[in-house]
Formats: sequence, C-alpha cells, structure tokens
Amino acid sequence: LSFNGQRCTALKLLFVPKDHAEQFSNMLAKRVEAMSVGLPWESTNSKYSQITPLPNQGRVEYMKTLIEDAVGKGATIVNKNGGMIVGGGNKGGESTLMVPALLYPVTPDMKVYEEEQFGPVIPIAPYDSL
Repeated sequence: LSFNGQRCTALKLLFVPKDHAEQFSNMLAKRVEAMSVGLPWESTNSKYSQITPLPNQGRVEYMKTLIEDAVGKGATIVNKNGGMIVGGGNKGGESTLMVPALLYPVTPDMKVYEEEQFGPVIPIAPYDSL
C-alpha cells in the first residue's frame, strides 16, 4: 500500500491458497486497520500518515466503482471502515482521502480482478491450484 497503491510496483491482486485465504485476509485486515490515514504532513504518536489522499475525485469514484462491483458479486470488505471517505475536501469539495478496502473473496468476474486499481484497494483471490 505504499503511495496508496498508486505506483506501478504496488501489489494489485493477491492470490492466496484457498485453505489459508480467510485467515490471511483477517490477519492482513488487522495490519491495514493499524495504518494511519491522513494528510501527508499530519502525524499521530510521532508517526506520519501512511495512507494519504488520492490525486482527484475521479480516482475516488473509480475506487468506489471497483469496490461496489466486487461487493455486488459476493466479496466483502474485510477491514473496518474500508472504502470510507475521510474528512472534507478543499473549498467545500469532497475529500479524496479513502480508507483502504481489503476485498475477499475476489473472483474472475469482478472488475478489480482484471483492472489495475492504482489506489487503496486490496483484492484477495483464493485459489485451489494455479
């Protein structure tokens, strides 16, 4: 999730053996929930924000579309407040600060399975064999 998943080397889809996927998802959710979400210059307990705003409202809408599509097709948001928009925007606009959303189980029929999200969405796809 470094740089909110907005870099080419960010993990876009995690494949986890089916027998371990639910446990892995819950463990990762706890780690994601422990990350600080805020503006880059804000700090809590001497720790700067690890998750910062998306670059524009269009990216927020795209993340929401991916999340809604996955949830509508059977995935759940595993972590608390996943996908929630935090704070107010500049000059009365909407905020672009999104809490990461860990999605499980992700399947091939979901947009997030095929499309690179470049944002704070973490899809986990369980598998029996590759």
